[in-house]
Amino acid sequence: PEYNLKIEYPINWIKLDRKNLPDPINIAFMSPPPKGTPFSISESEGLFLSIMHPQSGRKTLENWVNGDTESMKLQFPDFTIHDSFPRTISSTDGQTTPAYQLVYSQCDLKTLLVMAIKDEKAYQFNYSSTFEKYEIFFPVIEQMICSIEFLS
Repeated sequence: PEYNLKIEYPINWIKLDRKNLPDPINIAFMSPPPKGTPFSISESEGLFLSIMHPQSGRKTLENWVNGDTESMKLQFPDFTIHDSFPRTISSTDGQTTPAYQLVYSQCDLKTLLVMAIKDEKAYQFNYSSTFEKYEIFFPVIEQMICSIEFLS
């Protein structure tokens, strides 16, 4: 409720809130560590949520997606888009909110990014991992993203 959304995540995953995360991340859902290994955010896979106010000039979903994509192309010479398409996020009142999904790689990481703007807040869901681990955890991350609902 604090972030105006609900999300289903595996019962054995660890939910971290803002006080345990770097800015601008508000909440994270992290895979459990292997048995006998202490939890480490850098060694776990996870879905990260950042909530912010849209920047000037990026107040529409299209402008935000295009602006971030152009910024990443300039910042990372090996930035490659693998997939991009519009999608929606459900609301508890039966409505849907337009969103956009982008899958890209840069350096040795593959990233899934889902962006939406609702009630003048920009929501960014991010999953980033090595190519090998990305494919292993992608089905769980996709289920989590599909379960997201904005609270009315």
